[in-house]
Amino acid sequence: ASALFTGGGPGVADLREEHQVVVSGKNWIDIMNGSANKGKALRALEMNLGIPRSGVAVFGDYLNDLEMMAEGDWSFAMDNGHGAVQRAAQFIAPRNTDEGVVQVLRRLLGV
Repeated sequence: ASALFTGGGPGVADLREEHQVVVSGKNWIDIMNGSANKGKALRALEMNLGIPRSGVAVFGDYLNDLEMMAEGDWSFAMDNGHGAVQRAAQFIAPRNTDEGVVQVLRRLLGV
């Protein structure tokens, strides 16, 4: 489960009653439907497109990516990502500031 945002100013506390408010970066939060997350969205895509988890690579760096790590057999946390995301991922990719996603995709695709 993602780390729910527990801080906030006026209005954020009210949003938590019906929405999920998740830390998604040092200075960012995601506000979404209470039952939504990136993992559920990816699972729906996999099912609708008929793609097995073994054919899916996912990349994440922060807490809003936690549920998504379980939806692809090729789960990569960025080297400069949150520790919880790194623990949830199968692999560590180079830092996103070093184009880590591009590096991994090139290697996976042999280009």
